[in-house]
Amino acid sequence: MSKTLQCACHPWCIARRGAAETLACLCLLGLLAVGCGLDRVEELIRVLEKGSASAERVGAAGELGSLRDPRAIDPLTVALSDSDWGVQKAAAGALGEIGGARAVEPLIGALNNTDLVSGAEVAKALGKIKDPRAVQPLIAALKGRDAVDAAEALAAIGAPAVGALIAALKNPDSDVRWHAAVALGNSKDPRAVEPLAGTLEGADSPLLRSSAAGALGEIRDPRAVEPLARVLTDPSPDVRDHALSALGAIGAPAVSPLLAALKSVHPDVRRGAAEALSRCGDPRATGLLIGILKDTDSSVRAAAVTTLASIGAEELLIAALNDRDSHIRQGAARALGGKDSPRAIGFLLEAFKEHNSQVIAGAFPFFIKRGEPASEDALIQALDKFGSEETVEAFLNCGNPALKAAATRWAQARGYSITKIATEFQTASNVRWGGGR
Repeated sequence: MSKTLQCACHPWCIARRGAAETLACLCLLGLLAVGCGLDRVEELIRVLEKGSASAERVGAAGELGSLRDPRAIDPLTVALSDSDWGVQKAAAGALGEIGGARAVEPLIGALNNTDLVSGAEVAKALGKIKDPRAVQPLIAALKGRDAVDAAEALAAIGAPAVGALIAALKNPDSDVRWHAAVALGNSKDPRAVEPLAGTLEGADSPLLRSSAAGALGEIRDPRAVEPLARVLTDPSPDVRDHALSALGAIGAPAVSPLLAALKSVHPDVRRGAAEALSRCGDPRATGLLIGILKDTDSSVRAAAVTTLASIGAEELLIAALNDRDSHIRQGAARALGGKDSPRAIGFLLEAFKEHNSQVIAGAFPFFIKRGEPASEDALIQALDKFGSEETVEAFLNCGNPALKAAATRWAQARGYSITKIATEFQTASNVRWGGGR
């Protein structure tokens, strides 16, 4: 009996255990009659309606959702107006799990009730049920506090919502237009391509043009290539950036305009085109990327190095080791270090023999994984001359005591503190000394 009283005296314990054990405790205390003939659904409904602690009601609502019994719809509908936000949220989620026509109407009513705080969960539930009756109420919610969740729900409903979303692209409210564009992209419905292309080229708002470009990138329809290519001269850098990303996502059909964009007067377009081409992996980019390696903008040259690595342009990476920009030289060395070819490895080993600290600093993962005896001094010298936070973290976690000590000195000299974190959060822990032998 003392064990039962302990459960009742500590609500936090009840909350942690969940609805099943909560009910057991309540039965022992006499709040629910043992052997009264109630089945599990009826017991949970009783707790949802009569439970004094919000944790009890939340647990009951959650389990009713998992049981998916239609008898729970009416009490869950009442719980949508519970004074506790957590109960409202659990009730909405449970109705979404149960689904069916009867669950839709109360959820739509709750979505339109601005006095409730569970609108986001209501929208998610409607998206899960995918009933077309929810489309217009969710469109209306695109201008409210739960607009993001309403847009996601419309995308989840899919085809029945596309027509209304296309119409919403012309809504006088700019927020509605923006969320509609995002939802159309997430729906991936090809019917949205032409309306989104029109928004891309005709909207006054740079934010809306950017969202339209991003949506076209999500749909990945080749018909979007031409309108996306035309906005690479857009006055907004954000629009240009989204258009380039979308072209990269579309892939092979977009290679020609991306190659042309390598000659743009805008450095951000040249850089973005090089980055997008790395996603396409098309060898046709090689010739133009040779010229990009000599670009006056270092970020463009760095993007070219990455792309050359992705398409296997080993000779050009070797040539980039002599670039005037130190970041490019290190980037080329890093890319070569990730290639498993005798020629690339030979160049890196030759650079190591020549104590080329910049190449060693760029390809540090390669040299750490090799773990050659007596190679620590050259790596430490490269750290001291060209080290970065990434290099230091790798040295600290690679398992070599000399490199760890050098990294500690480097960090302390520059005002860094070193903190132990869980292995799963270590970004450089996979670079282990001798791990590539």
